[in-house]
Formats: sequence, structure tokens, C-alpha cells
Amino acid sequence: MPVYQYKARDRAGKQVSGSVNAASEDDLASALQQQDIFLTSARAGGQDKAQRASGKRLPLSQLIAFCYQVQTITAAGVSIIEGLESLAEDNQSPALMAVMKGLVADIKQGATLSEAMERRRGAFPDLVVSLVQAGEATGRLDMAMGRAGDYLRWWSDTRSALIQATIYPGILMMAVGGLVLLMLTFMFASQVSLV
Repeated sequence: MPVYQYKARDRAGKQVSGSVNAASEDDLASALQQQDIFLTSARAGGQDKAQRASGKRLPLSQLIAFCYQVQTITAAGVSIIEGLESLAEDNQSPALMAVMKGLVADIKQGATLSEAMERRRGAFPDLVVSLVQAGEATGRLDMAMGRAGDYLRWWSDTRSALIQATIYPGILMMAVGGLVLLMLTFMFASQVSLV
């Protein structure tokens, strides 16, 4: 969805300018009229933040939190749009906030949550998108998001365990290498002193 840089006037005739995500200039004009602002000119800019962020991989901890938050929203019966808007407002991460706003914009245009997530493949792993599609098909999106969060948490814990398991042998190998180098240096120095 393009970002429109616009100039408009309010009811008092005061000039107002800003930028808004809109599907077209007509949609922009309609959205501004609802706020009693009347469009005078508009220029389509580049992509919105969510689309720019879509190429960036979100940190695993943020994805896990996102999955569990969406699970809570859907289990409570809150509409996905209201829930994502609320999460975006409360979120501290600019990248995740931009992605959530992009999801809301796509869903408002008629996309399902999985379709909106699929458009941001850089942010969401394929398995998470597939789980969301299955959850939408079965009507159990809350369960699917919980499973996605469980999978991502398991992957995070496994990766951390693997990293920790490789640190000790690495340090040990460096220590042994240093000891061998020290012994060779000592032996070479003693041979030189004898000659």
C-alpha cells in the first residue's frame, strides 16, 4: 500500500499536511473527509514502514511474543483488527509495530491474517504462516498461534542449547592449542640456547 504525502484544508481553512497509507487517492480523500479535512493535493510516495520492514527478519523473542499475544486476542473473541491495532500501539519495537500496522492495513482491505503475513515473508517464517493458514481453515486460529509460539520457543531454546554446547569445546580447543604452542616455543627456545 503506497504512502501518500498530502496537503489539505480543515473546516476553518487552515492548511494541514501529512502522510497516510491508502490504497488510492480516492480512499485517501474519503479517509480525510471523515476527519473533516478536505484534500487539496496528494503525491504517492514509496512503500510504508511495514513493507520496508518486511524484508527484515524480526528477532525470535518478538515473534514468540507476537504469537502468544495474537493467541490471547483471538481466544478472547476480540476482532483481529482491533487486537492488532491495540498491540501496535502498545509495542516498543518499531519494526514489529510497523509490521503489525501493515497486517492491519491488509486485513482491512480483505486479506486474511495468513495472506497478510505471507506478504511479509521476511518477518514471518514459512512454518508460522502455514500454521496460521491451518488455524483459519479449521476456525481455531488461537490454537494455531499457540502452537506457532510453542514451536518458536522450542527453536529458540534448542538454538541456545546448541550455542552453549559448542562454547565449552571451543574454549577447551583454544586452551589446548595455546598450550601446544607454548610448549613448542619453549622447546625451540631451549634447542636454540644449546647451540
